Amino acid sequence: MLSSTWVCGGHGIRGAFTQREEGHHEKEFIQSARKTVSVVVFGCALTGIFASLGCNTVHGLGQDIERGGEKTQDAADAVKRRM
Repeated sequence: MLSSTWVCGGHGIRGAFTQREEGHHEKEFIQSARKTVSVVVFGCALTGIFASLGCNTVHGLGQDIERGGEKTQDAADAVKRRM
């Protein structure tokens, strides 16, 4: 008669399969966690890039509006001088 110690290191057949399944689930969890972290990091980086581009765009728009206002003011001053 075979002892359970000889069969699977003291755990029997069920213990061997359970340990193998637990290891498999652990690997899946680690892979899933890594993928999730990668997606979150990528999303944060992408958000940061778009935020910085947005700030530059709004800043540039503000400068364009300011220049337009200055040109309008210059034109109004020119009209006043002609009167």
